[in-house]
Amino acid sequence: MTNNEFDRILPIAVGVGLVGLGAALLRTKPGMLALPDPAPIADDSQPNMLVSSAHNLRDGIARFTPDNFATSLSRSFIITGAALVLVRLLDEVTGRSAR
Repeated sequence: MTNNEFDRILPIAVGVGLVGLGAALLRTKPGMLALPDPAPIADDSQPNMLVSSAHNLRDGIARFTPDNFATSLSRSFIITGAALVLVRLLDEVTGRSAR
């Protein structure tokens, strides 16, 4: 396989790999990418303004973030991989050389 052929095939292989990785993440949803529970660890202190503000900020952020970041990450991988494959295939169909 020459370098030119390798350069033409590599984007498709990477795109397919990204789609596969995204699909695997979407299906498994690994626990290490889960947002932790808001339960405090050994909270014996009296609540003050700083602690209360930190709790409110954390709860506000948790409202719009996914429960498991694997969902967002997997969608990004799938969309990016599919776009890479589509662009490369369109380049092949239209006869444009890799840049």
